[in-house]
Amino acid sequence: MENDIISVTLTRDNIELIYWVVTLMLLGITAFYVFYAPIKAVKIGRELSNEQNKYNSQLNLFLQLYSLRGKELNYNYVNGLNKVQIVYQDASKVITSWMKLMDEFLEKKDLDYQLIDNYKMEMFSAMAEHLGYSHLQNDQTLRPYYPKGHGADEQMNRELRVELLKFLKQNQVLTQKLILNFEAQEKSKES
Repeated sequence: MENDIISVTLTRDNIELIYWVVTLMLLGITAFYVFYAPIKAVKIGRELSNEQNKYNSQLNLFLQLYSLRGKELNYNYVNGLNKVQIVYQDASKVITSWMKLMDEFLEKKDLDYQLIDNYKMEMFSAMAEHLGYSHLQNDQTLRPYYPKGHGADEQMNRELRVELLKFLKQNQVLTQKLILNFEAQEKSKES
C-alpha cells in the first residue's frame, strides 16, 4: 500500500447505482409535490376567497352607511352601525371612530349633532381609507346629498305627527270612542 488514499473506481455497477438513487430521489420529490401542491392551492384559494368576502362585506357596509348618511333614524342605517364592530374588526381606526360615535349616541341625553357629524366624517374617512378610497377624506365629499323638498316633506310630517299627538292626548274621550267604534267594526266583520 503505497498510498493510504482510497480510490473509488467508477464501474458500470456504481454508475447504475448512482443513476437509480438519483432517479428515486427525484421520483420521491415529484410524488411529494404532486400530493402537496393541490392541498396548498386549495388553502391559498380559500384564503383569497375569505379575503375577498371580507373586503366585499366591508365595502357593502360602507356603501350602505354612506348612502344613508343623512338619515340617522333609518332602520338600515342603524342596523349597519351595529355591524361595524364585526365587519371592520381588523381596522382599528374605523373601530375607534365608531366607538366615539356610539358613545355620543348612547351615553348622552342631549345629542351634540355637530360632534356627531364630526364623528361620522371621521368614521367614513377611516372606512374609505381602509378600503383604499383615500380621496374620500374631505368634508365636502362626505356631506350627504339631500334635496330641499325632502327636508320640507319631513318637516311637515314631523309637525303633523306632533300636532296629531297633541290632539289625541287632549281628546282621549274621542280616541276611546274611535277605538270602540273600530273594535265594533272588527267584531261585525267576524260575524
